[in-house]
Amino acid sequence: MSERLERLLQATGTPDADRRRAAAAAAVVLLSLAGADGKTSSVETVTIGRALRDVFALSPSVITEILAVAKGTEVAAEHTDVIRGFSYSDKIRVAETMREIIWSDGALHDDESRTAAWVSTAIGLPINELRRILAAP
Repeated sequence: MSERLERLLQATGTPDADRRRAAAAAAVVLLSLAGADGKTSSVETVTIGRALRDVFALSPSVITEILAVAKGTEVAAEHTDVIRGFSYSDKIRVAETMREIIWSDGALHDDESRTAAWVSTAIGLPINELRRILAAP
């Protein structure tokens, strides 16, 4: 993990630091899902950036920085534990973003499905809720 990402994940104490920390953890998890089918498209990256903006109310420059430092980072418990602490509605928003990522190429790939199920379990979102959200468009 990069030093910049580690700093983002360890920052707490102010609303801005807490939002950045949560956004960094979400970015790592969502980018991992985006790459589960072997490629991360620009549509997927834009979808993640838009979700980070909408949920965490961060500036475009902060989102760009978070995406840059999160890219290529392997998901670990420290990332999913941060998301596990999200409100239920924010976990639903993460799952809805996963749906957008998965279906951006028009197909649900096995690796995406497995990764989404793992993420759902790791963040404390019931699998039946994930299945409902991921249903074909």
